[in-house]
Amino acid sequence: MKLFLFICLVCSPLFGGEIEIFPNFIVYTGMGGNVSYIETDDGNVLINSGSPEYAMGVIEKAPEVKYLLTTHKHKEHTGGNTYYSETGALVVTHEKARKHLKSIGLKKDGDNYISFEDTYKMNVGGEDIKLIYQPNAHVDGYYIVYFPRRNVIHAANISNGNNIDVLINTSKELINLTTENIVVIPGHGDLLTKADIDMYIDIHTRIRGLKEQGYSLKQIIKSTSEEKEGLYNWYFPDSENIISTYFKKLR
Repeated sequence: MKLFLFICLVCSPLFGGEIEIFPNFIVYTGMGGNVSYIETDDGNVLINSGSPEYAMGVIEKAPEVKYLLTTHKHKEHTGGNTYYSETGALVVTHEKARKHLKSIGLKKDGDNYISFEDTYKMNVGGEDIKLIYQPNAHVDGYYIVYFPRRNVIHAANISNGNNIDVLINTSKELINLTTENIVVIPGHGDLLTKADIDMYIDIHTRIRGLKEQGYSLKQIIKSTSEEKEGLYNWYFPDSENIISTYFKKLR
């Protein structure tokens, strides 16, 4: 099930819980989208603010925020932005997100946000944070958040439903940042490891290879279902539909 949630071509709110990755570094799941909250001596950092229907839950868990990192404009990750921006948080967005200020809860004439182009480095209370722009991934103005000292990536939703190649390339960039004990926080669902992302890339590579060899979708499904692991059903349940989605979107 991890893989399907990571791809998140169509996402809906999930009920989850509270995961402490490190002391003072907590992930809240089930807020419409996963939310990371990092407490420091120099102010607290929040990555995304959940969906509108769960915004009050996020605010209760993370009442005091100095920096709100908004990875992209989608409403399941920006539900609490208006509250935080109006109560003094500095919202950090990508330059391309400036044209979506209203949709991410900001006023065009406000001074409560900063934006960047390629990368942006922060140090908050001794916590190194690197924001890395992902061109064409998921939506315009999308970035991932990397904590090099912690070996943690908040990746949110890296998929672009119109181009699977973008999805694969973005995933490979994540791998380039990672070591074996990396923790990847997706936009929805369970935390991921390097092995999870490796599996994800492998599935795409194999489907692409079979398609380029002239296999039809029906033949690919039959061929993978006859393998020892059986269509990867041990990894996620709706394999046939997911393979069909990848097949149709590969260019």
